[in-house]
Amino acid sequence: MSPALPVVSAQEVIKALARKRFRMVGQKGSHVKLRNPKGRTVIVPMREAYIRRGISGQ
Repeated sequence: MSPALPVVSAQEVIKALARKRFRMVGQKGSHVKLRNPKGRTVIVPMREAYIRRGISGQ
């Protein structure tokens, strides 16, 4: 069984993705769209104080 994922804020997720060369390319409502140089896109919901464990996709 894998270890529990940490609960993190949306700002912490954006900072971590920025270190991995993701840049903000847009925002629609409370969702921020980030993209890296290879074209991978990630949407981060900003409406919650913390990102729940299930949202990470694992």
